Amino acid sequence: MAVVEGVDIPRISIIVPMYNAESGIARCVASVLAQTQRDFELLVVDNNSRDRSIRTCKDAMAGDARARILAETRQGVSVARNKGLAEARGEYVFFLDADDEITPDALDKLLAEARAYDADMVTAGLEHVLLDAAGQVRSRMAHPMMTERFEGQAGIARAFASRLPQYGLFSVFMLYRRSLLEEHALRFDPAVSLGEDLLFNLSAFRQAHRLSVLGEPVYRYYHQYGDNLNLKYRADMSAIKCMLFENAVGFLSDSGCWDEDAKRAYYTMYSQEAFLLVGNIFRNPAYVASAARREFAEVLALPDVQEMLKRRGSLTLSLPKRVFVTSLKTKSFTLARLSVQAYRILNRV
Repeated sequence: MAVVEGVDIPRISIIVPMYNAESGIARCVASVLAQTQRDFELLVVDNNSRDRSIRTCKDAMAGDARARILAETRQGVSVARNKGLAEARGEYVFFLDADDEITPDALDKLLAEARAYDADMVTAGLEHVLLDAAGQVRSRMAHPMMTERFEGQAGIARAFASRLPQYGLFSVFMLYRRSLLEEHALRFDPAVSLGEDLLFNLSAFRQAHRLSVLGEPVYRYYHQYGDNLNLKYRADMSAIKCMLFENAVGFLSDSGCWDEDAKRAYYTMYSQEAFLLVGNIFRNPAYVASAARREFAEVLALPDVQEMLKRRGSLTLSLPKRVFVTSLKTKSFTLARLSVQAYRILNRV
């Protein structure tokens, strides 16, 4: 641990927002305390949990001086992360969700890469752990990435354009140089409760000089059937998605990277976003067929949807996605609904 002007500076500050996470927080904390890299501080920001999260977390910390719990009123994950950033002292910052965990050597590997390349941001692959309704592990799937390094805003933007889902949608499994965040006052927007990670990363990408990617998975993302904000009805989902991707395209355009390759990658990815928007219509608990048809027409009229349909022949789509895109092209409400229902059955969500 370095000492700067009499203050101990750990190498890494791990920030964990917590709200009613008693089922996963012990696993999360244990994975941090078991790290081969010992020079860190663990900041768990409790969002006014109503279950046994705090007690479970304290038990898992077992009096370790490197770990502490910060109290926050329930204002959402963005406020909790910002609270952690305000308290962080580390040279680097790493965000971890309360129900996830990291591999024992995760911090060592991320830190080594950050120093070897002098990177402002380092991301890595992850392992997706799917839980059943009882919380038991149903399947595990590793999602490695190519080991790569990118320099300058144009280089980072090119990486973002070609691999948007991996390189921008999440703040977890990303190591940030804390001075980058502090010098540019980068914080999560409390007004945004869906896609806040993307906005945060876009701001960081605009200021970063170097981004590095470790191919091997170091983060274990736990997901339970149906537990996904994108799979819960939101009346404002269309507006939020439009805002998010307007920001993404703005970053690519400002970086001089909004070319045909970027557009092809972007609209391939956007087919999934269009699917989520249409699926959102059928998740409305107050579903009425006539209103749903109007919402379907509104999705079809979105500029990004229209552009995606124009480019559909050049996009790399799976068979289910091709069927779904066909439903949009033919304006078939029935086929779109069947596509969503088939997805739910196959994925049990």
